[in-house]
Amino acid sequence: MASVYPNLNGLNKHAVTIEGFLKANTQQFDIVFTMAVLVHIHPETIQMVMDGISAIAKEYIVLIEFDAENLDSSVCWYRDYQTEFTKRGWKLKDRLQISTSIDKQLDCFTLFVFKRES
Repeated sequence: MASVYPNLNGLNKHAVTIEGFLKANTQQFDIVFTMAVLVHIHPETIQMVMDGISAIAKEYIVLIEFDAENLDSSVCWYRDYQTEFTKRGWKLKDRLQISTSIDKQLDCFTLFVFKRES
């Protein structure tokens, strides 16, 4: 990875599992990023996972998540990310619908950028 992204050398990078981050210290990471992860978390545990993300993120939460209410799957669940993170003390700074000409399935993804409210 260092040869492909030389500007990342020396940065403090972490990748953890969901179980791992739930045990992390509060406000441990400047940015928490997910991509197509939260849509797959079972409804019985999603509140705990969102609480965990909110707890470990210091400044920003950045999500690229499936954002269509008409899910046709037993392994994907729609979430109102704006409402869920706003009620946890985060302010939506940006929301961008992802659109590509390459793969129409990607058109259901949205980028969300949340900033911790002071």
